Amino acid sequence: MALKCSGDWPQRPDSILLMKLRAAVGDLRQLQGFLASVGQQECDMPTLSQQDAWLSSLAAEASSAVEMIGSRLDIALEEFGTGDPIPAVPTLFIR
Repeated sequence: MALKCSGDWPQRPDSILLMKLRAAVGDLRQLQGFLASVGQQECDMPTLSQQDAWLSSLAAEASSAVEMIGSRLDIALEEFGTGDPIPAVPTLFIR
């Protein structure tokens, strides 16, 4: 029945890939916050074992890396709205 009415559905304003990438950015932001909270445990709990303190530091560092990836994707997705030409090769991970 849903397919019978599918001709009346409104057109999507964006491509499916663009919507998926926006959702991925949301997931990255969630992961960033989680890792930051785990990374904060080293400051909040000075009695952590050496292993847990190391893992907490690793989580804080990973949170920063996830933030950079999410920000780069955010910027790239925003460029679609400016009308600027899209670069031929994505430069997200090129050093």
